[in-house]
Amino acid sequence: MRLGYNDQGLSATWSGGSWSGDLTPANQLANRFIAAKARTTSAAALTLTATLAASTSIDVVAIAGHNLTLNTATVRVQAGSFDSGAVTVAAAGSLPFLTPVFCCLLPAAETASSVQIDIADTGNADGYLEIGRVLIMQDAYPFTRQHIVYPAYRGWADGTQITESLGGFQFPDQRPPRRMERFTLDGLTAAMEAGLWGAAGTEGLSGEVLFIHDQTQVDVSYDRMFLGRLRRLNELEMRSFGRNLVEFEVGEVF
Repeated sequence: MRLGYNDQGLSATWSGGSWSGDLTPANQLANRFIAAKARTTSAAALTLTATLAASTSIDVVAIAGHNLTLNTATVRVQAGSFDSGAVTVAAAGSLPFLTPVFCCLLPAAETASSVQIDIADTGNADGYLEIGRVLIMQDAYPFTRQHIVYPAYRGWADGTQITESLGGFQFPDQRPPRRMERFTLDGLTAAMEAGLWGAAGTEGLSGEVLFIHDQTQVDVSYDRMFLGRLRRLNELEMRSFGRNLVEFEVGEVF
């Protein structure tokens, strides 16, 4: 399990590529809405460079809300001395309305002042490349199954409101369902506690985190990988000396 935070993509300066009208990275990737997508003028190979506001530690680079062709398109991420090489976009979702996410997990934190992303998808059926967000984040800490207190919960949060007339007819103000995950972590090391403390303190309830349920599945499925917000802030609970646990609840954002 991974929890990315402190996104540097929002404040980055973007360069490279040929873009359609106002659908440029400067306009579209600088806001929080995945639905506001940057779009190229064609499906030609794209080199996109993010110059960060300051040199920072990077653990994960992700592209959310893309239209890249599964099992055909390739993405290469370079940051500092890290070079992913050309990685095939293979992750798929089981439901058509899930936000597609390509995720590159760095093997170790890399301090960098810029990130270069090369995308090759010349056969894209749409005839252009589209990107909703580029996330350049730190990682709170990788957690394993031994740290999860069972049961853990996953489900849907639906903000739809239904009003009913005097005659009994119902009128839904429909909202899209959002994924949510709720879990408790125990047996935390000092480094884990510091990572979680930093993520919660940095993002609060209004900031964003990248939730990754299983880091071994990022190339397989994005069913349980999404951009979200902490739904509440929970204190570290000391159960006994040297043993702390914390409960987290993350809800998806679009």
